[in-house]
Amino acid sequence: MVRVVSGVAGVMLDRSGSAPGRGAYVHPEPACAQAASRPGTLAAALRTGVSSEEVGRLMNQVERMGAA
Repeated sequence: MVRVVSGVAGVMLDRSGSAPGRGAYVHPEPACAQAASRPGTLAAALRTGVSSEEVGRLMNQVERMGAA
């Protein structure tokens, strides 16, 4: 599982799993990343506004982590 966190620095991947802020977990499988990228899904989990471009960028990073 990959943690995405909304914190002081914005919305980003939390590779350490311990960054401060509200987090949401996404499985690195492409189907799971696609489900998390549906409009409003990640924003609701993080309770913050997230642009569609930002969600796309994050989910691409999540998928790459799963392929590694």
